[in-house]
Amino acid sequence: MLKPDEKMPLGFIFIPVMMLLLSFTILTNFNLIGYHYNLDESASFITIEEGFFNKEKYNIQINDDNTIQILQEVMIPVNSAERIWQSDLIIISLFIGLFAYIFQSAARQRKTFKWFVQLYVGMSFCYPFIYKI
Repeated sequence: MLKPDEKMPLGFIFIPVMMLLLSFTILTNFNLIGYHYNLDESASFITIEEGFFNKEKYNIQINDDNTIQILQEVMIPVNSAERIWQSDLIIISLFIGLFAYIFQSAARQRKTFKWFVQLYVGMSFCYPFIYKI
């Protein structure tokens, strides 16, 4: 039990949450849209995996005619979703860590507790609009 004057460092919460999210992402090859692709070494076909846990695989032959279409409809959206998810891992871990830090007993006794809660709620409401800009 923490005494009222002791504070748990934010890193004790942030680091385990970050490790859990990273291990989940690495083990399941997770991204936000549920699609992955593998380009063949000889670049003659592309394998597209659809789904999060039950993955369906599609093989598409790459020709000169459909190269741009495959690039626009598969590769670019999947790459951007993976980059967004990788940056979201850090932000989600910070939100969970800050939530636990704010509501622990030592932080609750501070005079500025209401300001912390208002700032946290404001950040969580503004977060979805970051990617629309």
